[in-house]
Amino acid sequence: MEGFFSDWIYKRTGIMDTKVQVEKHVDSIVDERLKQQQQDFQKQTDDLSRQIIGLQNQVRDRNKPQRSARIAPIH
Repeated sequence: MEGFFSDWIYKRTGIMDTKVQVEKHVDSIVDERLKQQQQDFQKQTDDLSRQIIGLQNQVRDRNKPQRSARIAPIH
């Protein structure tokens, strides 16, 4: 019943009890961690994309046909 009355009092008066304060604090911490995790994942994704592009360029350069140096005959 405590949760029900706490919620009812908060909705009627706007006064937060300890439970509501703790829930809001925990929610803010979770939101902050999720944002940080999202930024970390985005950075990892960007790094991996750059590495993939670099490796693709290396493979492309290795597979290019090598031009042989032709020497013009001397007359």
